Amino acid sequence: MLTVVTPATSRRLTTVEHVRADLGLGAANPSGDVLTRMIDQASQAIVTFCRREFARETVREVFRRPGSADILLERDPVISITSAAADGGLLDPLAYEIERGELYRLQGDRRIGWRFRSLTIEYVAGYKLPGEEGTDLPADVELAAIRLVGAALSTQGRDPLIKSEDVDGVSAITYWVPGSQSTLASPEAELLLKPYRRMLIG
Repeated sequence: MLTVVTPATSRRLTTVEHVRADLGLGAANPSGDVLTRMIDQASQAIVTFCRREFARETVREVFRRPGSADILLERDPVISITSAAADGGLLDPLAYEIERGELYRLQGDRRIGWRFRSLTIEYVAGYKLPGEEGTDLPADVELAAIRLVGAALSTQGRDPLIKSEDVDGVSAITYWVPGSQSTLASPEAELLLKPYRRMLIG
């Protein structure tokens, strides 16, 4: 079970300024409000597609009867472990270590299994997003957000499934048909996000 302790102040995976620059948009058209709404929609679409959050937050995660040698934390990248408590008692920070999002119990220099009825981990995980000081969001994730905004702009005022129109004496319309596994409006965005998408288990 995961609880957000300190929520992110923003979940936007790009900024209005970056969208305007990358897509070659004017300074006033579309308006900042329109682009902000599209960025919010694109960012949520990416979170849903990848089955994960990207914004940095402090969270608390509870595990019941963990018996394995390692515990996979739900959020990543893990920035720091605030505290770890087993059966209500705080653990010494030297009694565990984190490696690539997995938490290991230590006995001296040796990793051992977790033998508790409950384990509560409070930690900081996620990325600083564009527009925040020290942003470290992977560039391809932001580019995917920009591509989704571009796809949304390109379909304004017309059928979003129309891929191309050719009117030269005889009207011809080509429709975009998404593949069976296609989810997002931009195939390029899906390709960019593939390394960050979590697999469904079970």
